[in-house]
This record gives sequence, C-alpha cells and structure tokens, in this order.
Amino acid sequence: MTQMSIRFCFDACFHRTLRRTAAALQSWLPDARRETVRGASHGMNLARPSAFNRYIDEFIRAMNAG
Repeated sequence: MTQMSIRFCFDACFHRTLRRTAAALQSWLPDARRETVRGASHGMNLARPSAFNRYIDEFIRAMNAG
C-alpha cells in the first residue's frame, strides 16, 4: 500500500466518523444547523474564515430572531 492510499483510507474513515457524529449532534440538538465548509477540516475557522464567520453569523441571527 502506498502512502497516498493509506492516507485516503484514513481520510475516508475519519470523514465517515465525522459525518456520523455531526448527524447525531444534529438529531440531539433541536436548534442545530449543519453546514459544510468545503476545503477545511478541524481548523475551519483558520482555513476558511469568511465562510466560517458567515455560518456563525447566520446562526446567531436566526437564534436572536426566534
């Protein structure tokens, strides 16, 4: 197995686990919103700050409006 295929296996398993965790949290928290910041991982606020900030701002506005 090459380094790339090992990384792909790790990434695929990690992303499946992350998606399951996000789905579980969304089902447990009634006001939860699930957003995907493309091209970012755990440090999404650093990798894609404008997208991250936009989602946070939209969520806060929705909570204040409701």
